[in-house]
Amino acid sequence: MNAPVTDLKYESVVCAASVTVSDVTEQQLSQGVFVTFFLPSAKESESYAMFYQNSNGGWEQLAATVPAEGYVSAVFTYLPADLPVLVVKMTSATTQEAEVSQIYNAVESITAVAADGTPLTVTSSELSIEKYTEAKNTVSNAFANEQSRTILAAMDVEVAGVTSEQLAQGIRVTLQIPSVKAGNRYVVLHLPDGKEPTVPENWEHLTATVTQDGYMTVTFTSFSPIVVVELSDTDSGETGSGSSDTGNSGAEAAAVSTITTAVSPKTGEMLPIAGIMAVIFLAGALFCARKLKR
Repeated sequence: MNAPVTDLKYESVVCAASVTVSDVTEQQLSQGVFVTFFLPSAKESESYAMFYQNSNGGWEQLAATVPAEGYVSAVFTYLPADLPVLVVKMTSATTQEAEVSQIYNAVESITAVAADGTPLTVTSSELSIEKYTEAKNTVSNAFANEQSRTILAAMDVEVAGVTSEQLAQGIRVTLQIPSVKAGNRYVVLHLPDGKEPTVPENWEHLTATVTQDGYMTVTFTSFSPIVVVELSDTDSGETGSGSSDTGNSGAEAAAVSTITTAVSPKTGEMLPIAGIMAVIFLAGALFCARKLKR
């Protein structure tokens, strides 16, 4: 499920579900139905938002609150059956910038050679927060079946003076990343020039070869953003220095949440309404405690 880019920065989607509310009336919806998700990791000191998919396929954002530890709430005025809903953990731009810098600096050196062995000059730069956020969530969606998927490095890469013929034959790039180990599984995501980062299918999956501990090679036929991902089908608990996105370890089993009250659009006061007690049925795949694509 793909939520839109907004002015508010967010770190990750902590829960995604198709939501059905039984027996809700139009009058109740017009007043606003207060929906509370049980998410054990939610802290009152954290910020959250919710997204839902409207009838046109677009995404609408709702302000969310944490009324108590382990609960995230928002007011809905639109609740058709099987409504896709995302619960999103917010973060400050400063925090994201620090993470982008850490991930960029994880690469100690980068070199490139053409297919005929000609050395080439490589330059790199940090990804924008927007591209990095899209990359993180693409990783979560693309490798959802992996127990863990850790982003080790991410950057924009350019090669100076490369010819179209050299690109067609492939440019072999070697990345020095200390946490890379022979025998582990890695993949490199690459966003071709001009492609929209918010579309997961636009990110190419390239094979990474570990030549020795600390070094991997990847062959490119174009350059721009790249993301190095370590995959594991077992949860060892060791994630190195990268941005970790584990599977269902510590899963927030929000199997049942409760809708309790409505909000007056005029006063903003909570209006208890007798009988407005319903159950959210999390139909289909429920992914909690994992970072998903926006």
